[in-house]
Amino acid sequence: MRITIHRGTNEIGGSCVEVEYNGTRLLLDAGTPLDDSPAALPADIDAYAGVLISHSHQDHYGLVERLPEDVPLYMGKVAWQFAQSLRLFTKTGDLLTHNPIPLEAGKTFRVGDISVTPYLADHSSPDAFGFLLEAGGRVVYYTGDFRAHGRKSKTFDYLCSRLPRKMDAILLEGTMMDRGNSAFASEREVEEGMVEAIRAESGIVCLNCSAQNIDRMVSAFRAAKRSGRILVVDIYTAWILRLAQQLSANIPDINWDGMRVLSHNRPAAGYYRNVKEHAEFFGGFLQDLYNSGNELWVQNLVDSPSKYLIKLSDYWLADILDRLPGISSTIIYSQWAGYLEEGTPQYNAKAASLKGRENSTFRLIHTSGHAVREDLMRLVGSVEPQTVIPLHTEHKNAYAEYFPNVHVLDDGEVFEL
Repeated sequence: MRITIHRGTNEIGGSCVEVEYNGTRLLLDAGTPLDDSPAALPADIDAYAGVLISHSHQDHYGLVERLPEDVPLYMGKVAWQFAQSLRLFTKTGDLLTHNPIPLEAGKTFRVGDISVTPYLADHSSPDAFGFLLEAGGRVVYYTGDFRAHGRKSKTFDYLCSRLPRKMDAILLEGTMMDRGNSAFASEREVEEGMVEAIRAESGIVCLNCSAQNIDRMVSAFRAAKRSGRILVVDIYTAWILRLAQQLSANIPDINWDGMRVLSHNRPAAGYYRNVKEHAEFFGGFLQDLYNSGNELWVQNLVDSPSKYLIKLSDYWLADILDRLPGISSTIIYSQWAGYLEEGTPQYNAKAASLKGRENSTFRLIHTSGHAVREDLMRLVGSVEPQTVIPLHTEHKNAYAEYFPNVHVLDDGEVFEL
C-alpha cells in the first residue's frame, strides 16, 4: 500500500490524499485551500478508482466540481445535499450533476482491491466520516476532521474501542495541535454560555454561526428555549435544518414551537428566488416557509426585540441591526476567532464590523470542530498504530513530542507500507 498526501502536510484544509494498492487508486478528499491559493486535482484523476469525501466543508470537497463524472464519488447523502444547497444559495454555480454513492457508517464496501469502512465522526458538520482502508494485509485509518467534545461525542468513544489495534498507519488531523479549547471546552458549554448571554440582554440577541454546524444550531435552539425566546433563522438555515432531520428527528425545524423563519423582507427575497427557481430540489419546503405559524417579518423584531434570538450571516446581521436603531442588542459570534484577526488570510471584515457597534455587546462563544491535542493522544493511545502520519495541520513537526512512531511527510512524498 502506498500513501501520497498531495496536499495537506503543511496546512489546515485543502486536503487531498491518495491511497494505492495493486493498481487501485483512491483519493481521500478533494478540498480547496482555506487561503484561496490555487489548487487542482491530480492531473491523472481519470485513472482513480474512486474519490471519497469525508464531509461537507469546502476544504475537503471544494474540487469535486472539477471531478470527471465517470470517476465514482462517495459521500454522505446529507453531506452532498449540504454541498449542493450551498451552491444554490450562494450563487456559486448550478447544481452538480454527479451522482455520488452514499456512505453509511459501518457499512464496508470494496473499490477495486481496497476495502473501505466509513466511521461516523463527531465534527462541526454532520454526516462526517473517517475511513478505514484495508488491502494486502495492510490497515490504514484516515481520520478526516473529528473531535470528542460535540453532541456526538460517543462516536469518538466508539472509534477508540472499535478501530483495529496495531494498525499499520493512522493519517491524523492536527488542526488543534498548537492551541486549546479552554474558554468553551464542549458544545454543552457553548449552550450554557449562550443561555447566560441571552438572559443578560433586554433587547434583541443575534447569532452569527455556520448554518451547517448543526450541533451549534441545536445549542442555539436549546438556549433560546431555556431563556424564553424564539429562535429565528433565515431561509437558507431553515432548509439546512430540514435536510439534517434525515439524520435525527431531534434537529430543530421551523415547524416546531419556538422556531420561526424570516420569510419576508431582506434577506428573504433573494433566498425565496433561489428556492422558487429550483422547486424540484426543495419539494414542499416553500409552502412551509409561509405557513402562518412559521413566518416572520422584520417588523416583528422591531415590535418585540426581547422575544427573539435571530441567526443570520454577518452581512445580514449588520443590515438587520441597522434597521433596529436604538434597540439594545447582544451579538453572539460563534465561529473561529481567527476570522476576526485583521491582516490574516482568513480575515472577515464584515464579521469584524459586528464588534463595537453602538448599544451592542459582542460575545465570542464558540468551541472548535476539531479534536484538542489530548483527544488526539487518546485516540492514538487506544489504537496504538505502527505509524502516525500528520496532516491537516500547520505543526507536523510537533507530533513527535506527543505521539510515538511519527513519520512526517511533505506534499507529494510517497510513503510505502
